[in-house]
Amino acid sequence: MLRKTIAMAVFILALVIGTRTVLAGSFLIDLTHPIPTFKPMGADPLKPDTSQPWLDSKPIPTFGQQTVLSISQFPTSQGHFDLGLLVLSEHHGTHMDTAGHYVNNPESMEKGGIPLNKRKLAHQLGAEDLIGRVVLIDISGRVQTELGKNGGKPNPDPQITDFKDTSANVVTADDIA
Repeated sequence: MLRKTIAMAVFILALVIGTRTVLAGSFLIDLTHPIPTFKPMGADPLKPDTSQPWLDSKPIPTFGQQTVLSISQFPTSQGHFDLGLLVLSEHHGTHMDTAGHYVNNPESMEKGGIPLNKRKLAHQLGAEDLIGRVVLIDISGRVQTELGKNGGKPNPDPQITDFKDTSANVVTADDIA
């Protein structure tokens, strides 16, 4: 039910935005993905119990914890009211304000990189910032070859799978031509 509600909201938003885009002779690319959700741990309702997924959810790599969905029922004179609580890390999925999340130190800033104080954050973005040309960079073959060295799974040991910034298995400015 929650997935259908979220999907419908995204569809309506995409339709509203997409109609304007289509009229301009462009097309819309939907980058949304289902958000895996888990029941809460008994001792801490804000932490996920990954052994209790909702539907077919599987944990995903994330900077935060997995998403928690807990449903409570409150009795009413006519039955009950379902109230869902969703605890979601802002780093799940595609989001618009990545510019404010990863802050380089001077040594790691790429040539031509935008300093934090010059970047637009989510509350500063307008529609004109979210519509534009796209460059598709597909390094999936390189990544799959590297993952194939370890049965399809990454390993933190670069001798097994190498995803250091200096390897060919990450996107760099050289991939964008």
